[in-house]
Amino acid sequence: KVGCPPGTAGTQISVPCIPCGLGVYTDTYGEATCKLCPDTQYTPSVGSTTCASCSGGQYLAVDDGLARQCKPCPPGHYWPNATDEFAPSAVECTACAIDAYATEEGSTGCSKCPANSKIGTSGGDSADKCKCNDGFWGNLADGPCNECPQGGIATCEFLNNEVPVPNAGYWRDPENAGLVLECTPKSACPGGAASACATGYTGRACSRCTEGYYPLEDECEKCPDNTMAPMIIGGVALLIVIILFYKVAGKSTGKSSFTSISIAVNYFQTVALFSAYELNWPGAIVTIIKWFSIFNLSLDAASPECAVSVSYKTKWLISMSVPLVVGFVYGCYVLVRCMWSSLLSCCKEAPVEAAGAASSRASRYSSGLDTGKGKVEMDEEQEEGSDGVELLQRSGSAAGEAPRESKAVVAASCAACKVLSRSEIWSMANQMLHAYLMFLSFYYATMASKALELFACKKQTDGTYTLIAYPSMQCYSSAWWEVFPYALVAGFVFVAGLYALFAVILVKVFRPAFLSEEETLYERYLARFGFLTSRYALVWYGWELVVIGRKVALIAATLFFPQLPTLQGLTGMFIVFASVLTHVYARPFRNRR
Repeated sequence: KVGCPPGTAGTQISVPCIPCGLGVYTDTYGEATCKLCPDTQYTPSVGSTTCASCSGGQYLAVDDGLARQCKPCPPGHYWPNATDEFAPSAVECTACAIDAYATEEGSTGCSKCPANSKIGTSGGDSADKCKCNDGFWGNLADGPCNECPQGGIATCEFLNNEVPVPNAGYWRDPENAGLVLECTPKSACPGGAASACATGYTGRACSRCTEGYYPLEDECEKCPDNTMAPMIIGGVALLIVIILFYKVAGKSTGKSSFTSISIAVNYFQTVALFSAYELNWPGAIVTIIKWFSIFNLSLDAASPECAVSVSYKTKWLISMSVPLVVGFVYGCYVLVRCMWSSLLSCCKEAPVEAAGAASSRASRYSSGLDTGKGKVEMDEEQEEGSDGVELLQRSGSAAGEAPRESKAVVAASCAACKVLSRSEIWSMANQMLHAYLMFLSFYYATMASKALELFACKKQTDGTYTLIAYPSMQCYSSAWWEVFPYALVAGFVFVAGLYALFAVILVKVFRPAFLSEEETLYERYLARFGFLTSRYALVWYGWELVVIGRKVALIAATLFFPQLPTLQGLTGMFIVFASVLTHVYARPFRNRR
């Protein structure tokens, strides 16, 4: 072996052997000069006999010229272990992917972020920087990433998704961040990261009105300054309605004025029913519907919550007891009048000249027979006369009843001091019954809506059901079951029972009375139930059932499609359109001019 040994270079004769410097080497004897290492390798020391590669977790750094050395990869970067000792070294370490990290220097690999998470940029150096991906939410310090609630009810955007961010119309449960519920109305929940309720709303899914607000057509309205005023006005309005119906019941219900008013009221009531439809009504339409709800005698308009604390059950029972209260008022009026008349009859009596009796409907029909007119022609002329108490009184006189002497307190001339005869008492009772049935027909939409609203439930994202009419109540909860028996009875009595009652009156009372030769039978029908048929042509004498049926159909549409507002709206439009077509075809009202 001649010459300089490996690791050195030179000739032993003229130049002594010199060790190779950094970055150069010799691997055989007799080398005159040192050889350069490849750019991706280095010599660990002076006098190296071979070039080396950096190990895993390191990269080759050039300090000065050929002075190269291995340095550890910084945090967030890595270089894998070489499978071959002569494999080239890394000139620079590879940054960790956007969903991985390396916390220490000299890493040979990166750790993956937990499932469904990422850092978002390469070179992550800490597990704390891992955040849930788009479409997921959670804090990785507390647990895994969860899938964002589906159905467009919330957003879970990267770096802004420790909790789901509810969209407008939805609310996030502060105790269970993954639970996002739909609000009723949607305006109660503005959405956003804070998931706060709009002004006037509070509670689970912003379903209750705060103090100082009251519910009206599913929205919370600010209470008036005088909290008792709406209740007083509502009570006075109900009393006026009771008196008006009693007065109208004694007059002709076939006149054009009464027909026009009944058409207008039916229209207003029908429009008000659309407040229960889950549609995004414009603000102006909502305002109109709220005003029209007055014609349904809605208890919400009286804002009882502003004056007293009232539960849903109590408020529901009050609404359903209105027909009973009205019947009680009418009954008390007749009873008091009878008792007062009886008291007066015990006082000193004085004969009073009996009023002359007018011609009865029986005489009209008799004259009609002489002139060739039948019952149909005579009945068409009914609107020119009257069909209330007076008709029954007249029929009694025409039938040959002897004039009865009325009794009154001496020197008394006012009507309140008049002693009522038996026929007058019966006439008053018939008028009271007529007025009460008219009120039931008028209040039918509200009764049906209230009776059926307990069965209109909306499924929430957590699988529970909430009452559409009162979102703070969960369906099938203990509070719901408390009202259920009453709603079941109300459904049978008020919704089905009253409709069946009107149908029976038309079939079993009107037809036999009209076809009967006994005129007093028909006059008695008019005094008690005339409003059912007197507005309509004889061929459509049962049209009142169509009007009531339309209201029931519109109410029922809200029960079947609570989760499908578009289908719900289309169903309502179809019902209205079909009603218009049938009305145009039938032209059921008497006055067609």
